[in-house]
Amino acid sequence: MDVTKSPHQDPLAKLFTGLRPTAAELAKLKAAEADPKQFSRLLAELDRKYKVRSIDTLGLDKKLINTQAFLPAGAAEGFEVQAGLGVVAQLLQAEQACPSSTVPFAFRGLEVYNNMAGPEQTDVARGMLGAMRWGANEYTVWNPGDTRGTTRVHLYGEMQISFGAVIPQAGRWCLVHPSGSLLIRGHSRVVGHGNSTTSYDAKVWIDYYQVLTIGGTVIEISGGEVFYDGTRSEDRTRSFNADSFLPPRSVTFDAPRAGDTLLLALRIDVDTAANEDGLATGVIDQFGFLANSTDDYDTLVVKAG
Repeated sequence: MDVTKSPHQDPLAKLFTGLRPTAAELAKLKAAEADPKQFSRLLAELDRKYKVRSIDTLGLDKKLINTQAFLPAGAAEGFEVQAGLGVVAQLLQAEQACPSSTVPFAFRGLEVYNNMAGPEQTDVARGMLGAMRWGANEYTVWNPGDTRGTTRVHLYGEMQISFGAVIPQAGRWCLVHPSGSLLIRGHSRVVGHGNSTTSYDAKVWIDYYQVLTIGGTVIEISGGEVFYDGTRSEDRTRSFNADSFLPPRSVTFDAPRAGDTLLLALRIDVDTAANEDGLATGVIDQFGFLANSTDDYDTLVVKAG
C-alpha cells in the first residue's frame, strides 16, 4: 500500500475496498435491471454483504486491529486529558525507552477526497485542528440518485487528518501517540418515494478509521461504522455524535528502512447510495481537535533500541 499523497487518488483507498460494493458488482447489478427477479436477488445479496462495515473483513492480521486505540466519548473519565509534551514525559518514563534519538511527530493537515466538498486545512481553522463546517456545502456528499434506472448509485467522500514523521534510521522505535478528545459530528438526509415493501431508495453510512503505517506497512488499525440511516419512503434528517478519546499511550514498532514515513491517519468515510426515487446526503459538521495552535497535539518518536 502506497501512503504517499496523490492529487488524483486517495492514498488509503485500496485498504478499504473490501467495505464497499466493487465497480464490477455494481455493473452486474445495473445489467440486471431488465429482469426484476434477478435484480432484486442481486440487490439483496449486496445489502447483506455490505450492511455492516467492519475492519474484520479487510483481510488484515487480527493482531493489527486495536479496539482500544480510541474510546467512546465519556469512557475517558479516568484519564487526565493532556496534549503535547506532558504526555511525552509520562509515556517515556513508563516505557523506559532509551532516547538516543528523537524525531518530532507533527500535524500535517486535513485532506479531502473524492465527492466531498470543503476546504483542506494545514492550520487551526475556526478553533479546530481539522474540519469545522461553516458554509452550506462544505464537507458534504450530495447524491441525487440514478435518473436512468433503479440501481442505487454510490457516491463517496473522505476526509483525513494526518500526523507524521520521517524515521531517520532503521531499528526499533517508540511513538508517543497523540492524545485528546476527537470530535466526530454531523448529520444525514435520506429521501425515498417508494413504499414499505420495496428496497431502500437512499442510504448513508459514516465510518471512522484510525490507521498507523510505516512506509507501506500497516502497524495498527481501529474503527468501523459510527452512523447509518436508510429509507424506503420517508424524508428525514438525523444528526450523529460519535466523539471519541485517544488515550495517552505508546506504540513500539520496527522501521525497516531509513527515510520511511510514519503516518497516523484519522479518517472519516462518507458513503451515500440512492436510486431514481431517492436522495442521500452525508454531512460532517465537525471532525478534529479543539486547538489554539497546530502543535497542540504534536508528540515525538523515540529510538527504543
